[in-house]
Amino acid sequence: MRERSAMRRADREVADRQAIGAIFDAGEVLYLAMTDGGAPYVLPVNYGWDGQYVWLHSAEEGLKLDILARDPRVSFAVASEAQVVPGKGCGWTTKFRSVVGFGTVTLITGEEERLRGLSAVVSHYSHTPETITSRQAKGCAVLRIDVESMTGKVRE
Repeated sequence: MRERSAMRRADREVADRQAIGAIFDAGEVLYLAMTDGGAPYVLPVNYGWDGQYVWLHSAEEGLKLDILARDPRVSFAVASEAQVVPGKGCGWTTKFRSVVGFGTVTLITGEEERLRGLSAVVSHYSHTPETITSRQAKGCAVLRIDVESMTGKVRE
């Protein structure tokens, strides 16, 4: 497990799992950071959060899957409610809620777990519980991030 350093602005840290879940719920895009032969590679992706895992879907082939097959360690970030607050000079700031985390990605092959993951992704965007069928899941790869550490941060 990755050791995380203390947040510089501890007054903005969010450690409560339920509050972190609310940030995931409000977010629209997860930025997935990977390492490709020592070089960073970041993609914006759709996601779902079920309180335990971060779920992603993908085409069944492509660069993302190739990179993750070589090195499944990832970092991710989700931000919501971002609002730039004008100022003078370096006095500008941004109000936001965010989650940053680290974990390991697993390509899911079991049908029951694939459907669980896809249901989490679809439910996130529909804002209602959705159940995906095997027929609907055809042609999709499902990825699960086993979260090793994550922290929320709020600037109001």
